[in-house]
Amino acid sequence: MHLSSFPGSRVSRYPACLKRLVALASVLTLALVAGCKGIDVASPPHGEKTPSQTESGKSVTRQDLLQGKTKVAILVPLSGETGKTGESIVNAAQLALFDMGGDSTSLHPYDTAGTPDGARRAAERAITDGASILIGPLFSSEVKAIAPQVQSAGVPALTLTTDPTAAEHGIYVAGFLIREQATRVVSYAREQGLTRFAVLSTDTPFGRAMAGAYEQAVMEAGGTLVNTLLRTTGEDARSRISTLTSFQARVAERNRKLKSLENKTDPESVKLAAALQIRETAGALPFDALLMTSSGTDLMEDLALLASVDVTSSNVRMIGPMLWNEGTTRTDPALRGAWYPASPPAARGLFINRYQEAFGKPPSSQIASLGYDLTALAARLSAMAAHPGQAFRPEKLTDPSGFEGWDGLFRFRPDGIVERGLAVMEIQPAGPQVVSPAPGTFNRKSLGS
Repeated sequence: MHLSSFPGSRVSRYPACLKRLVALASVLTLALVAGCKGIDVASPPHGEKTPSQTESGKSVTRQDLLQGKTKVAILVPLSGETGKTGESIVNAAQLALFDMGGDSTSLHPYDTAGTPDGARRAAERAITDGASILIGPLFSSEVKAIAPQVQSAGVPALTLTTDPTAAEHGIYVAGFLIREQATRVVSYAREQGLTRFAVLSTDTPFGRAMAGAYEQAVMEAGGTLVNTLLRTTGEDARSRISTLTSFQARVAERNRKLKSLENKTDPESVKLAAALQIRETAGALPFDALLMTSSGTDLMEDLALLASVDVTSSNVRMIGPMLWNEGTTRTDPALRGAWYPASPPAARGLFINRYQEAFGKPPSSQIASLGYDLTALAARLSAMAAHPGQAFRPEKLTDPSGFEGWDGLFRFRPDGIVERGLAVMEIQPAGPQVVSPAPGTFNRKSLGS
């Protein structure tokens, strides 16, 4: 399938047989791409950047003066603390239209400022301006704030939130859902024979939600939940470690016994000391896998606390969220052998290269690729529609075959919640490695169930 490009654009060919992982515009079809073939990818001419745009309501495509196009509004924070995230999403969306050719679609960004009131105003302006579909907003509170306007106008919104409770009629949740992450990685752990799970979580909204998702995933996968431990961020180390008493007491008792035996040479004492030493291995722990919710500085603190009570990656399988796919976490020696879910890494790498080629820097947010995928989906559906009013009907957006983008396979259920095909990664010294590839197709059983 050849992709149209803007006049004069340079076309680069990625290697053949990167099955479903390149040229998003070519694989965002209403049926899954089958087979393996070379894909032509439209890209900007050498040295040319796609235009930068942050002014609310103004088109960012190169053909914005043409009439009769389907208007796609993108509602993201372009000011405030999360302005850089919004900028990355808009840049990626521009890139999608550039790659798609933009023949039937124009893109219009609106600044939500990251607030519910800002989102309401942005949605009102976008609908008044004639938008046929909205991409965004980013936060759950923003999504819930625009729901009445969206439903009243009959304009669907492909939102970027990770909160499934925000899904309503006409409101689609496209973010990386916590439950899907937990289900994917816990299911893989069970397939590898792990049965006993403990949860260590920060006492934050994300931590509590992720912990709950882990608990449900363990139950559904037929595992045993040994314990769930919450620690409050901001406490000093001594106070935090007190929350790990089930580990600390076990280790303290073992060390006390070892000390009492250290100068004894009789066979019985030597035998007992050897047995106590062995208790440092996985067999001594009451669980096979430790499900963690923290990332960044919190994760470093957790790892230090765990090491102080002899819980390390050498004696337990550590498992974490998609956030582990960022920064130095991907190669941290303390997490060697740890697992986490992720989008298919080959496609992610190509997207980052593609973005950097166009804008001279990598995206500042991991979710920028969602801006590309959803914009390309909107452009694709618009181009394929016999009539503009048919492009974004529910049956089009919820095609059970799904779509495929830089973040892999995805589809929207009739209730508006996204389902995704995720890979499982293992942290190694040279970087994360795929230990369980993302699925290539949807089967009848939901990936999220």
